Amino acid sequence: MTDGAYNRDHFLAILRKFDTAVLVTHGAGTDLHGRPMQVASVEDSGDIYFSTNAASPKIDEIAAVPNSLVILQSKKQFATIRGIATLTRDASTIARLWSEDWRVWFPKGKDDPSLRLIHFQAQAGEFWDRGGIKALAFAFEAAASVARGATPEVNNEMNAKLKL
Repeated sequence: MTDGAYNRDHFLAILRKFDTAVLVTHGAGTDLHGRPMQVASVEDSGDIYFSTNAASPKIDEIAAVPNSLVILQSKKQFATIRGIATLTRDASTIARLWSEDWRVWFPKGKDDPSLRLIHFQAQAGEFWDRGGIKALAFAFEAAASVARGATPEVNNEMNAKLKL
């Protein structure tokens, strides 16, 4: 695993570009259940917060098996994070993260009794970055590798695993 400061900062920068992620929890039995979630916050620790309704099936799934996965993907950047999901109704955290966009689901605002936060505590992650100048460098390396009959090298700026 790579856990250098550059990779950690780069990983967090990638995470902060996303406003939506897929949260995967354990459903009934051994089934996995993934669903898109609006990202409320990415913390410096790599932890992520999501808002949810107290009546959502994911509440019971998280309570039964808190081990979860978050997946984020764009055309050129991807990340996965393994961690533990917990539920909170902490008023100060809700106040800090509150978005008026949430009022659609929580009409009583920050004090809506159905509002819960999912605190996804990141344990380990991996990113793949083919964006910006890295994409050009990789394209050049890939073309040169094809000409040599080899596969391109992938460095830790383009793909790295991190312990969080």
